[in-house]
Amino acid sequence: MRWMVGALVVAALALGGCSDSGTTGGEPAAAVSTVQPRSVAVVWADILGQRDQIYSAVSKGTDMWHEDCAQVSAAAAAMDALAVELGKSIVVIPSSDPRRGGVELLLGYLQTTTSSLRSAAIEEHVGSLPAMMIGLDALLQGIESHLTREELGAESVVKRPGFNPVRPPPPPSPI
Repeated sequence: MRWMVGALVVAALALGGCSDSGTTGGEPAAAVSTVQPRSVAVVWADILGQRDQIYSAVSKGTDMWHEDCAQVSAAAAAMDALAVELGKSIVVIPSSDPRRGGVELLLGYLQTTTSSLRSAAIEEHVGSLPAMMIGLDALLQGIESHLTREELGAESVVKRPGFNPVRPPPPPSPI
């Protein structure tokens, strides 16, 4: 049996061939990978758009339906990918600049938060989503505070509907 699997692998390699990872169609790899990252402002606008999608569903409170939870999950997953893209876009900031380190740290927290949002939405724990939304707004405001207005463009999280980075006080003790 083992020889049959080995023969199939050899046949697949012989028929399909292996491509050299350094070239594609005779062109050097450097010429193929010239995709430039999108600007920080464009990625930031997309992140805020996903934040608005999350807010529109979470603002329904406990009246959220399965579709609303799916919307939160999809937007959180998209925001996670956009956080990675923003990390690639901030390479224009010199590595010696402390702002870059601050943004990179906050992007890690953002990815943790979006993962938690997505998990809560998938499990339909709608009671925990408003507090997570407050944490998300606080993280986005922190990222925004490390970047200049020229880098961010005209978009700001503080101008978004329902922006609230402050957690409400706990309810009074019954004792």
